[in-house]
Amino acid sequence: MYVPFTKEKIMPYSLSHGSRGQPVTDLQNALIAKGAMKPTDDDGKSNVDGKFGAITQDAVLRFQQLSGLVVDGIVGHATAAALGLALPAPKIKAGANRILTEDQLQRLAELIDALIPTGPADFFDDGPIEWLVLKLDAVVADLLPRKFVLMLQELSDGLEQGDLRSTRDGLVKAINSRVNVPLLPEDVEARIIGFFVDLLIEALELGRTFDDALKLLAPKLAR
Repeated sequence: MYVPFTKEKIMPYSLSHGSRGQPVTDLQNALIAKGAMKPTDDDGKSNVDGKFGAITQDAVLRFQQLSGLVVDGIVGHATAAALGLALPAPKIKAGANRILTEDQLQRLAELIDALIPTGPADFFDDGPIEWLVLKLDAVVADLLPRKFVLMLQELSDGLEQGDLRSTRDGLVKAINSRVNVPLLPEDVEARIIGFFVDLLIEALELGRTFDDALKLLAPKLAR
């Protein structure tokens, strides 16, 4: 999904709509082998072209649904493993002052990798993604105990009122003031931070675990 500064290409954490290259070709061949995608389209043109377009995305969604995976159209570590592909898992370890577990941080890194567009931001590779995931988690862990105790109380009120928009936007703004990501477009950075906050609010509002919140919100991020 990105092109690093070195000549040697590093495998991305995930493949998604817009991805290109040999990893996508391998994905398409695997989808055909699993019966999730036809070898050719209706015009007889090969579906193995190294481009993750609508046909490939539909095949991924179909495979995920049939395999009992999160149906989000993103080929992360779990989907790749089910297809027999070798995508690396993010090497992120949760620390003592953290909110998410190691597995949850890895899943979040895969989703962020899929969200970053092609183009200049392709230089935003595995190291920065790991940094961003840990930074988001650490910033929120630091904010919540001290500055957002009142916000948590407001969240409790919001459970009955059904209105968490002002609380959500306030937390996004506070995190955004502390997290600045070079090379990443501001709209993408804001979307990543907003998604992270939505995870927190989804879990708090409905009493879900973060794993359940990830499963619920991941398909929305892919849209």
